[in-house]
Amino acid sequence: MKIIRSETNQILDIISTKVINIIKEKEDANLLITSEKELISLYQQIVNKYQNQIISFVQSKVFILSEYINSIQEKVDSLNKIIDNNLIKKIDIKQENFHFPKDVYSYNQIINNIAFFDFTLLYLDDDFKISFNHLDGKLINQTKIIGLSDRSIRNRFQEEKDHPHLAITMGIKDIFYKSKEINLLILGNNKKQILNKIENKKKNDSLFLKFLLNHQNITIFTDIR
Repeated sequence: MKIIRSETNQILDIISTKVINIIKEKEDANLLITSEKELISLYQQIVNKYQNQIISFVQSKVFILSEYINSIQEKVDSLNKIIDNNLIKKIDIKQENFHFPKDVYSYNQIINNIAFFDFTLLYLDDDFKISFNHLDGKLINQTKIIGLSDRSIRNRFQEEKDHPHLAITMGIKDIFYKSKEINLLILGNNKKQILNKIENKKKNDSLFLKFLLNHQNITIFTDIR
């Protein structure tokens, strides 16, 4: 495990450069990327670097980890729309190579047919969850439907009355075993306690984190000093 501390903008620059370099080395790369509103500037950086370099995403595939159930598709709150509008439609990837969970069975089938992900990006959100996987919750093996907590609903939808109550998310074990490298973003001082747990293994009582941090190639990027 490596921990890289830097300013937020520098971290996003490092991550976006990583994505570009992977595509340079392997045009048919499989990318597993978190879709979050807070990461729109990262997607924009990837697009900017793509436009300034001679590379192609035509043969690559992009997968996202989670999606709301019964989200109104016209709303930007749909997780696939966030990354579709800010990344997919602005690069030359084929639309059929952009995958997001629509139902448990079909997404598990898609993931099972992937040998590995060349690049995986995870993000610890303000609810202290990673794609709706609670750090203190059970280890989910494969894609599964989970309920959104009241806190998640408040943080993500605020005063909106028409909002989802359920989401589909990939299980941590699929992420762990199929990822060549894992990049975990922990941004914001409100997450300092989680970072302290990671740095002090004796205080880490999270089964989820313990399992994830055992990955042979995981890097944590944080702006917490």
